[in-house]
Amino acid sequence: MNKKFFICFLFFSLMYTIYCSEYTTILKNKLTSLSDQGITSIDKKTVLKFDKDGYLSSVISDDINITINHKGASYDLFFQDNEESWHQRMVHEDDCWRWFNDNKLICNIYYSNSKKYINSDSINYTIEMQTINNQIIINLGTGRKFVLDMNTKNTPVFNNSRKISKLKRINNIYTFTDYFDVCYTNYRIENPPFYLDYSQIAFLVPVLFHIDYNFYPFITSLINQCYDSVYHSTSYLTESTTTYEPEHLQRKDGLPWASGNGKGIGDIISIKEFEHENPETLIIMNGYQDVNHPDYYGKNSRVKALKITNRQTKKSKTIAVSDTKEEQRFSLKELGKGGEYELEILDVYNGSKYDDLCIQYLVVE
Repeated sequence: MNKKFFICFLFFSLMYTIYCSEYTTILKNKLTSLSDQGITSIDKKTVLKFDKDGYLSSVISDDINITINHKGASYDLFFQDNEESWHQRMVHEDDCWRWFNDNKLICNIYYSNSKKYINSDSINYTIEMQTINNQIIINLGTGRKFVLDMNTKNTPVFNNSRKISKLKRINNIYTFTDYFDVCYTNYRIENPPFYLDYSQIAFLVPVLFHIDYNFYPFITSLINQCYDSVYHSTSYLTESTTTYEPEHLQRKDGLPWASGNGKGIGDIISIKEFEHENPETLIIMNGYQDVNHPDYYGKNSRVKALKITNRQTKKSKTIAVSDTKEEQRFSLKELGKGGEYELEILDVYNGSKYDDLCIQYLVVE
């Protein structure tokens, strides 16, 4: 009796194993077939929103919701998944974010915009991030290292196993689809800043450790894709490890753009505008403006005359820029519709100590 039972048990076990194997194969083939047909086998949605200061304000997805409230230098992060909710806090001090969980310090996250890096002082939440030659290199410890290559394609390259498609930008909203492990996730990113500095990237670390870590680079890479391609210049100044790149022109604080060609006459700054369709105004803040070093303005050269060309209509105009720290506005309406501009430096106000031409802020809207 026991022997017969054992034989029957083996027989049904074998049949069940074969069935499961066949079912797995059928399921895998079905999913592959769906994928080949462009049909979403598993559909997820993730929506991210940024606040007016350029920091993430909420994440809404199928797996987790995150709401972030801002007060002064402190950000409260409220997490909710399918099982529980919890609270964390980020406090900004100088070039560091202090990360707390239930009022207990988890780690300090240090960053440098000039040297383009992020690191932390905790072995439990390790992150190192650098931008070198337009590659974003992210090391999350335990062998998790990723390189986002922004040199070869408009769409960032991230692992051979992931595919980003249908990348679109309308006004200031990104949408794209991420395909990974037979799963399509549709992302929507609302109001990201054009220039995502390393303070903002460091701020995203708590989000990284509560959702799929593979997702983290997509937030930064999309912004960096834009941040790299919106502004170009024929030269920019490099001093040791500090660079005065054209991307700096997108914000009023921090380092300015500085010509790598002395007084900069003949230099050209190119702007490709995405946020505002058919811009009508050029806004400029002249010189090197640092509240902690007000003398930098007069010591360095400032722009005196600019030639503005709409690359799409080929129309141009020359403007005279005043030698003032105040914000100045110039109409672009007579140049016609379009979103790509070239600004050529024609003349400068000489610096009292340095030739370097500096411009703090330069945008079209």
